[in-house]
Amino acid sequence: MMKKNMKISLVAGFLLLVSFPIFSQQNILRYADQEFALKRYEFAGSQYEQAFAERETYYAARRAAECYGMIRSYEKAFYWWGKAVAFEESNRNDSLRYTNAGVQAGQTVAGLGMTLTATEAVKVFGQRQVSDNPRLRFIPIEKYNSAGTDYGLRTDETGTNYLVTDRGLEKEMEKKYLRFDIKRAFSEKEIDGLNDRGYHLILVEKDGELKPAIQESDEFFHVSMPAFFKVGTSQEVIFTGVLREKVDKVGLGKTTESYPGLYRAEVRADGTFANIQALPFNETGAYSVMHAFVDNNVLYFSSDGQGGFGGFDIYQVPILENGYGSVFNLGAYVNGAQDEVFPFVKDGIVYFSSNRFDGLGGLDIYKAGQLGKGLPMNLGKEYNTPQDDFGYFMDGQGNQFLSSDRGMSESRDDIYAGKYLYDYFTFRILGKDSTLLDRDRELVVELKNLSGEKISLEKAKDGFVAELSQGEYFLEVSREGYLPARVPLLTTDPDGKVKIKDISLEPIPVVAENEAIRLSPPVLLAEDQVYFDLNAYYIRADGEKILDQAVALLKKYPFLKLQIDSDTDSRGSTKYNERLSKNRSMEVFFYLKNQGIATGRMEVAWHEESRIANRCGDGEACSDAQHQANRRSVLTLLIHEEDIAKLPTGLNRKKLSFQKLLEK
Repeated sequence: MMKKNMKISLVAGFLLLVSFPIFSQQNILRYADQEFALKRYEFAGSQYEQAFAERETYYAARRAAECYGMIRSYEKAFYWWGKAVAFEESNRNDSLRYTNAGVQAGQTVAGLGMTLTATEAVKVFGQRQVSDNPRLRFIPIEKYNSAGTDYGLRTDETGTNYLVTDRGLEKEMEKKYLRFDIKRAFSEKEIDGLNDRGYHLILVEKDGELKPAIQESDEFFHVSMPAFFKVGTSQEVIFTGVLREKVDKVGLGKTTESYPGLYRAEVRADGTFANIQALPFNETGAYSVMHAFVDNNVLYFSSDGQGGFGGFDIYQVPILENGYGSVFNLGAYVNGAQDEVFPFVKDGIVYFSSNRFDGLGGLDIYKAGQLGKGLPMNLGKEYNTPQDDFGYFMDGQGNQFLSSDRGMSESRDDIYAGKYLYDYFTFRILGKDSTLLDRDRELVVELKNLSGEKISLEKAKDGFVAELSQGEYFLEVSREGYLPARVPLLTTDPDGKVKIKDISLEPIPVVAENEAIRLSPPVLLAEDQVYFDLNAYYIRADGEKILDQAVALLKKYPFLKLQIDSDTDSRGSTKYNERLSKNRSMEVFFYLKNQGIATGRMEVAWHEESRIANRCGDGEACSDAQHQANRRSVLTLLIHEEDIAKLPTGLNRKKLSFQKLLEK
């Protein structure tokens, strides 16, 4: 009997040991499910992780993935969806959610080994092509960003900047950042140690400092997204707020929740808000009303109230002198089954963010013309990433801003400013009577930087197009029958706008027939030479001295002309040397032109390597000093016989240097 009792005790003990982890996990899961129902997703996620550690189950993994997806913890959501889809209980929808989480964590659909049907592709981020804008980059604004969450840059009617932040409200910083501003409801207990994060506040920038726009008020848990407008001469604001007052709900076990609403206030001279009033269509015990923007006294906002297309929709309502008009949904072009939030309106275009699946992942920024009646368009890469991109805003000067947690594994937002890297320039070449010469085969147009490197030019409908970053350039244009032109170009900070620049070519003057008969052929009066470095055509300091002497003589004697004729040494191909000698002549030409010498008083020629001044032709062994004698521009001052009498007495026609001529 004793042996029998011992056997029973051992079996019972063994069963107790085996079942204890199950009971323990069930207790943890029950607690995690309660937290999930209370929308405390981060704490619930940690409990599901603990339950999974006790015993690996599909339910615990899937729930953990859902929790981290709700708080936009991309890498954790991806990790736990990976655990969930490994179980036999998982289904195809789980695989699609795993794929979406992977895209938001920086993976690709192909890299995940997923093959999607056409129907499934509609449900997965990043499966539709979006445009790219390589000219634009969004750069974090360091002075507005902190170790916390910062987003929603806005500017009031006076040009004062505002932003939303949770800086300075952190407790222990043990848990991750939450974006409260897109939650549907708030529990009063969330501030008390469950998330270790504070709610958000609006800061105003005054005199280089940031301070709260709402001061000495215990009315709100959370405020965000101010929208400014004018009523007469006074400035007002509408912002998102979550009241501290409790909303009573009947029934045992129900939680106290408060939904965001919109509130209107006056803006004081110091940027702070006063006389705060709730908008009449708030329903803080039932649904959210938030994300205001005002354009032409029309209020746009987001809400998940009844009667929409699903999730958050964007609405509009006129602001009247004595209240508000009727509230209208912006319609199916803007709104859909997912969330549409953070509206911004400028020049009849509605910008908004949405987590619809035709984006790159999370919230993407879209626009729809005709005040939301036109087809929506994803703004494309640079504006959007696999993470959340929202709060698009353009100030009065056309500067672009957005908020994003791009590149971050957790949902911590920063404010970004758009910076254009290039501008589009269209160069139109004009001839006689301002006619376009852009289709003329004889037209040669070259764009170069200060180092002489050629910049790509593309032929366009009405000119030549180039993308130019900030810097200095010059455009060289030549055509038979016209004087060559060299136009300097200084590009400042790019602003993304298309620049059109007209270049007018001057026809070569035609000498009247009787004047041609009267004038005798020009004769040489003086000659000098400008020398160049190997493979170069920039003007050296010694060359500038000679050219300045030429300028002085041409200005002193307006009846003189100058002939410019350039050469190269024998090294290099004939084609290369022809281009090099031409560049040397043109460099001299434009130097003199910039000093005020009329183009009609200069004649330009070039002879590549065909006029070797010494024995250093092709195949001859010569030193660099010997080759230097051929890297030159020969400058010849010419005078007509009948003009010699205009020179000072004592000058004869024997060849002089410019310096000697100036000394006479």
